[in-house]
Amino acid sequence: MNLTGKSVAITGAAGGLGSAIAREARRRGATELALLDVDETRLAEVADQVGGFPIACDLGDEQEAAAALAQMESKVGLVDVYAANAGVNFFSDLTTAAAEWDRAWRTHVLSSAWAFRKLAPAMAARASGHLVITASTAAISLSPKSVAYTVTKAAQLALAEGVGATFRSRGVLVTCFCPGGIRTPMLDRMSDDGSHSRRAHEEAHTPEAAAAILLDGIEAGRALVTTQTRTRDDLAQRGADYEAWMADVVDRFASDRTGWSG
Repeated sequence: MNLTGKSVAITGAAGGLGSAIAREARRRGATELALLDVDETRLAEVADQVGGFPIACDLGDEQEAAAALAQMESKVGLVDVYAANAGVNFFSDLTTAAAEWDRAWRTHVLSSAWAFRKLAPAMAARASGHLVITASTAAISLSPKSVAYTVTKAAQLALAEGVGATFRSRGVLVTCFCPGGIRTPMLDRMSDDGSHSRRAHEEAHTPEAAAAILLDGIEAGRALVTTQTRTRDDLAQRGADYEAWMADVVDRFASDRTGWSG
C-alpha cells in the first residue's frame, strides 16, 4: 500500500517509535494522521509537529478504547492503516503481581484485539485496509528481562497471524513488526550490565530508522517485518531444530543476572 493520500492511525504516538512512524508516514504522503496515546501533553506536541489529530486515551481500558475509536472515525473516517504501537515494559518474572501482568496484557494484546475487532470487518467490506501491530523480536527470540513482556509480545504475533489469515483473502493485510532494540527511554529503563542488554543497545536502531523499515514493509505488503536478520535466523532455527534453539536461548539467559525465575 502506497501511503500517498492515505489516512493512518498510530497508537503510542506521543514519543519514541510511535511519533517517528507519524513523521515518516507524513513524509511519505499520508494526508490524515490520527494519533492516540495516554500522554495528552506530549501527544499534543507531536500532533502539532506533524499536523495530526490527537486522541488522548488509555487504550488498555475497553470503554476508553471504544470511545477513542469512535472519535477517530468521526474525525478521519475509516483509516487506511491502523498501527497498534502502544507498549509498556518493565522488569518482571514469575513472581510479578497480577496487576502488572494485566497491564501488559491489556496494553499489548487486548487494545489491539478491540481495535481489530472493529476495523477488520469494516476494511473487509470495502476490500482494502492494513492493520499493523508492533510486537518485538522478543516474540520470537525471547527476552531474559521480562516474562510479561515476552509472553504478551508472543501473543501479539499470534493475534496478527490469526487476523491476517482470516482477512487477507478479503483485502485486509496485517503486518506484525518485530523490531530489535530501539533507542528509546523504554530501552534505557531496561538496561543493566548484562550481555543481553549490552547487545540490545549496541544493535539498537533509532526510532526514525525503525519507522522507515516498518513503513517499507507496509508499502510492500509484508506480513512480518524485522529490523535484525538475527530475528529471522532465530525463527528459522526454532522451526528447523527446536532443541538446538532452546539450548542457545539457555546460554543467552545464563549470561544475564536476571531472568524468568526471579
